Amino acid sequence: MGSLIQFTGNVGAELFTRQLKYSILGTLKHNYIAEETEEFPLGFVRAAKVGNPWFDACWSRDAGAYLRELALYGFIDEAAKIAHYLMTHVLPGPDGYFSFPKHFNGHEKAYGTEYDGHACVCIGLMELHGRLAGEPVKSEIEEFLLGAGSPVRKLLSRDGFALIPGTGEFGGGWGVIHDPKINVVQNSMLAAMLLCFSRFAAPFKPDDAAAASKLADRMLKALPYYMTAPDGGWIWALNTGSLTPMDMDAAPLARGTSNINAVAPALYDALGRGALADPVFVARCRKTAERTVTETPLRKRLYETYGMISFIYENDANSLAAHAGWLGYSDCYFAETAVLLGDRDALTKSLDWIAAATLYGGHPPSAPRGILDGLAELPDEPSRYWFAERNFAPDWKGDRNEGCGTLNLIHVAECMKLARVMAGVNRVEGVADSAYLPTGWSEVKLGEFVY
Repeated sequence: MGSLIQFTGNVGAELFTRQLKYSILGTLKHNYIAEETEEFPLGFVRAAKVGNPWFDACWSRDAGAYLRELALYGFIDEAAKIAHYLMTHVLPGPDGYFSFPKHFNGHEKAYGTEYDGHACVCIGLMELHGRLAGEPVKSEIEEFLLGAGSPVRKLLSRDGFALIPGTGEFGGGWGVIHDPKINVVQNSMLAAMLLCFSRFAAPFKPDDAAAASKLADRMLKALPYYMTAPDGGWIWALNTGSLTPMDMDAAPLARGTSNINAVAPALYDALGRGALADPVFVARCRKTAERTVTETPLRKRLYETYGMISFIYENDANSLAAHAGWLGYSDCYFAETAVLLGDRDALTKSLDWIAAATLYGGHPPSAPRGILDGLAELPDEPSRYWFAERNFAPDWKGDRNEGCGTLNLIHVAECMKLARVMAGVNRVEGVADSAYLPTGWSEVKLGEFVY
């Protein structure tokens, strides 16, 4: 049994509620490994359903975000099994500290340097810990996070510059896989992890808690000092060592990436609505969001016409990535930032697009208001409500590579988080903020459903 966040008021609210419900149920059925097999251990979570790319891999970032959301939504048994799997399959790195890899395959054990996944898993473990009673995994989490090889202690053991280089999609970005970069989002995630840890560790190891709080404070001061672009928004990534901005022309699939809007959503995991209490962060996030929808004529037209956020800002009529949005990274990050900035118009455009595009499996035939206003009734089949990794501009005539397709785990997890941010259900702090909803959405409530 778990909780469901339910929205009412118009067809978009009802549609998104069903999409949320059936996507959660879909991932529990198709992505979560509920019984040990020769190929997969119990608690393994597929990045995509069988038949799609990465169906046989468990990405640390995906699994960590999904673990966090399952814990917050009350799916405790499944979250506990995922937590046990992650803690028993990550290896210590050469320095002796557990460090999560980009992904796991089957029963293999591994370590790595993608700190976005590292942060997501640790936050998920802490959220789960606070919702456990006497289950064995509660003590397991304490030993894992507080012991000598703790993945958090890995950060506390470092000397020197506060900001930390990492690899992958939240290092330099797509196409910059093995060259560590200092990324604004990855470091925001790590700062959030440290803030969560400072609360978690306080009753057990107050010195470690204080050290985590101090490092998080250093990181949050360093981010705007070193990572502010000339336009006043965020810089995506810095070169390690020189601290100069990364050459984005050398990484076209990272140029103008919509992932950059994840700074405020990352900090929300630790600070709730207080994530943008600092006016400096407000200014940086607001300018970055504005840049996302105005930087090129193509991106501006797609946003104004459809409400979509393209994955990159490349002004290329033949570029798929410039005509498609990766749901969680493009639309959810932007919508979550809109909530935290108090921009209802941007939030409404994003949620209209998400609801309409999802109804068509990422291939909406027209602008979202026409789709939503024309709905006489909602479909019966659950698969029509599954969130898709990629949503394509209706007027895009080129290749429509769907990537990981529907039920791509990270994008379902990010939609779960988006629902919480809109609803004001900030269980990270154990309190409820006031809801902030799209225009026409009138009410939000929590309900339980049995699956």
